[in-house]
Amino acid sequence: MVEVADYLTREHAEGRLPARESWLACASMIIGACQHYVYTEFLSTSGMAGLLPSAENPVREYARTIVRTLFGVPE
Repeated sequence: MVEVADYLTREHAEGRLPARESWLACASMIIGACQHYVYTEFLSTSGMAGLLPSAENPVREYARTIVRTLFGVPE
């Protein structure tokens, strides 16, 4: 959750998050994504590494995926 929040803070500070998006809706989706992260990391047998096996840092890559999906941020 901290990784997602940190990434969002950096993206917002650098002006890469579109201002037109509803922060309430995005916050709800981020909370859901964090719950999914917790389930995957702690309750599945593979963890985040199993979900994103090619990622150098699966947690950071998951955070980036969430931001790209919610805000349409290009890769």
